[in-house]
Amino acid sequence: MPAEAKAGAVAVLTLYDMTAQKQFEQMQADFVANASHELRTPLSILSGFVETLQSTARDDVQARDKFLGIMQTQAARMSALIESLLSLSRLQMNANNKPSEAVDVPEILKNVKQMLDSKAEKKNAVIALKLCAQPYRIFGDTGELTQVFQNLTDNALKYGQDGGTVTLSCKVDGNNYLVSVHNTGDTINPEALPHVFERFYRVAETKNKARGTGLGLAIVAQIVKHHDGKITVESSAESGTTFTVSLPFSPEVGDSENTESSAPANTEAP
Repeated sequence: MPAEAKAGAVAVLTLYDMTAQKQFEQMQADFVANASHELRTPLSILSGFVETLQSTARDDVQARDKFLGIMQTQAARMSALIESLLSLSRLQMNANNKPSEAVDVPEILKNVKQMLDSKAEKKNAVIALKLCAQPYRIFGDTGELTQVFQNLTDNALKYGQDGGTVTLSCKVDGNNYLVSVHNTGDTINPEALPHVFERFYRVAETKNKARGTGLGLAIVAQIVKHHDGKITVESSAESGTTFTVSLPFSPEVGDSENTESSAPANTEAP
């Protein structure tokens, strides 16, 4: 803005909002710090086995096969970490680019069930759908929402009871469409509940049972935020664990272009 001095001189002050730039720089710093920390362990393991194979185990076929198997596992772990970190970074950088396609959430849930049915069978478990109609249009990204419900369902199978049931259900709550993923089995301590969506957080009781990247739920939370939604979790020994995703309907509720799901209300699929 121009400012006139006593002698008649004019000074022009130009102000720039650097908030977005600072946030981007912080995201880059966090990305590098997290990647370095999480990749250090598998890299150290790989380096140790390479040295062993080059020295004492050079001519030991049995040891070599064993070490190569461990090295392959650690390489796969690094690959998963890198892919998850990149996915999270992309979501954060595109946070202001809101999805604009009309999505059919019940259809997404059907597809998720089909993708994970074989995994459920290996645990003698069942994925049950309790679908309800989607009465109004929801703007979203089909791929991202598939990732959300696939991750939540996969976790429910992973930490649920062998021979148990994972239930995907939905309901309409005002201007929001709620999808819940429920299982029985390992529960989450109340102290851990506020932290489950943080990067690299692993629940102490389960982190040794099924090793993950510690980024799955952070990615889920970021995607839900990208859709202007909310995600909550409840867990108790009496009722099991339930993750609930709330997605807002389009502001144009009631217009002639609303998308209705082909799934009738209160239908169930085993």
